[in-house]
Parts: sequence; C-alpha cells; structure tokens
Amino acid sequence: MAEEVGARGAEIHYTLLADFYYDHDTEGDLSAGSKWEPSAKKLETNQCAEITHFVIYSPTSAGVGLDLLYVFPVIDGAGIEEYVLFPGRYEWNIQPFPRNCIGASPVPLQLGTPGESMLLNTTLKAIDSIGIRAFAGSSAVTASFRIQVYGVLYNGDEALRSVYGDRVYGEGASEELYDAARDASLTVTKPAVDVAVDNFDMFVGGVRQQKPIVMPFVRFARNKAATTANTLYEFDRTAGQAETWENLYFDYDEREALFLRYLGVRTVDHLKYLGVKIGDRVYPKPNMFRVDTMNTMHFGLAYPYLASDIPLFFPLPRLERGYLIHNIKGRVVVQDDGTSVSANNIIVATAGIHVSL
Repeated sequence: MAEEVGARGAEIHYTLLADFYYDHDTEGDLSAGSKWEPSAKKLETNQCAEITHFVIYSPTSAGVGLDLLYVFPVIDGAGIEEYVLFPGRYEWNIQPFPRNCIGASPVPLQLGTPGESMLLNTTLKAIDSIGIRAFAGSSAVTASFRIQVYGVLYNGDEALRSVYGDRVYGEGASEELYDAARDASLTVTKPAVDVAVDNFDMFVGGVRQQKPIVMPFVRFARNKAATTANTLYEFDRTAGQAETWENLYFDYDEREALFLRYLGVRTVDHLKYLGVKIGDRVYPKPNMFRVDTMNTMHFGLAYPYLASDIPLFFPLPRLERGYLIHNIKGRVVVQDDGTSVSANNIIVATAGIHVSL
C-alpha cells in the first residue's frame, strides 16, 4: 500500500526556488492597472520543483502600502489566477516574511507538505519554469518590491522517488474532505502516476494532472459596494459586490468542489460578523464569527492592534472545521453592525483546496 500512495524517505530541505525583484530605481513606476511579469526561473533538465510557499515584500512609501494589488504564480508557463491570487498590498499581506508574522509556524500560509497527505498535498508542481505576474491597482506603484518562491528542488528521478516512492495515487488510495459542521464529505481518488521528473506536473498541484484536478485555492476580496445595514454581504461579482477575480460566491454543481480551510477579515469600524453561507444556512452557527471586538479573524498587518509603523503581521486564521462547498451554492459573507461600511473598506481572504471532478 505504501508504494501506491507514496513513501516518505529522504529528508526534505526547503530552499529558495526563485527570487523576483522589481527595482524601482531602474524600472521606474509600475503604472496603474499595468502588469509586471519578470522572466521565469527555468529549471534544469531532469529537475522538478515543489512549491510550498511564497514570501511577498510589498512596496511601501513612508510606511504606507502602495497599490500592488494582485500577485499570482505562473507554473510551467501557465497562469493559475483562477486558483491562487495573493493580495500584494502591505496591509493585506498573507505571505509576509515569516519572522515578521506573529505565531506563524513554520510559515504564514503553506500550500501543502511534501510527501504527506498525498491526494490533498496541494503544493504547486513545476517541471519547466516558475514565474509570477503582479498587477498594480488603481494607482501607480512607486517603490521597489520583491516576491520569493520557496519549496523543494529535486534533482533526478531517484531524488523524487526517495520522497514519493515509485508510484502515487491509484487503486486503494483515497482522501476525504470532511465538513463536520454539516456532516458532508467528498472522497478524492486519482489514477495512478509513476513517479518521475517528467510526470511531476501530473501530481496534485500540477498543471497537467488528469481529473480530478486538485489545486490549492487562495483568494481575497474587497467589498466593491457599500454594505446594506444588517444584511449579509456576499462578494458576488455578478451582483456587483466584487471584482471578477475577487469573487467569493461559488455556485457549484457535482463537478466542482471547494474545501475552505482558512478564513479571515481585516478589522474595520462597523463590521460585526464574518462567516460562510452554504445553501440557506450560515456558519459557524448560530451567528458566525464576531469580528467587532478583538477580532480573532484579523489577518495581515497587525494594526490596529499594534501601532501602524510596527511591521508585524497576523497569519490568515486556520478554521477549526473546514467547510465543503459541493453541488450547492456557497459564499463567504460579512455583515455590518447596523451602520453601512463604505465600498473597498472590507478585506476578506480565504484559502483551501479546489477540486474539479
């Protein structure tokens, strides 16, 4: 059985896989709405890389975050913004330098763990190149910034097999996504894959995998419109409540699923509740998370709990129970305290596992 699902052998060492630096002194301003896509880091022949996490050094000016809006990975030449979309702004950063993050162990948000939970190990898998794309928002970015990519670099088939064995997935291998709050579950199985560098992009987290396609999911959103007093706000792009790539309204049939494992909202005046609505019910029951007094779901820059000039961050909170959205409507929701919160003042973020069946 161990060979079928992967066997952990050699010690795993995390390394810096790619380092992308936007040098404002030489490149000038990144103008509003424009894209920066540096040359991708090419892997050598017979190498593959397993990406565990990113570190984003956001641009600032006089201690204030500049409008670096989106950052997303480009794996083997494919942009995966439908799965992973990091906020780039300093205040919203969910991938800061780990030593600046309060209680992060070992990093603020890790996409998976090499060699473990095989069918749910959503580390990104690359066999050709690692790149990123970054976009300025509605104003120019007028300072330097850096984006680093970390993980494991495997040199040759034997190195890869020392962690994963000779074969992964296949008959007898399965993992369950279980939503204890609703007693709902989804069992994930995949066709067997022989372990080799050339096949690594067919693993979970790879861009060439066969269905079911299992990928990490990371997304954030702003309230595009003001909230309506005492009414759930749903971040639904079709209703004008979120930008296209910030949509947090999921109308899934039996072919698609999302398991939310992390959820947070930055503290803002007059915001009272944060939760997940699945079908016609909100979670956690009965009244969602309270976020108006000592918000335990706060993420990003520690302000307003610490002074704004202290560069410490809170990680995106991990949910005690994950929430499964499958063959049902689901969405991240917030609610004010009876006083409307104006547009673009609420920042939510979530992360988990996306499955296309």
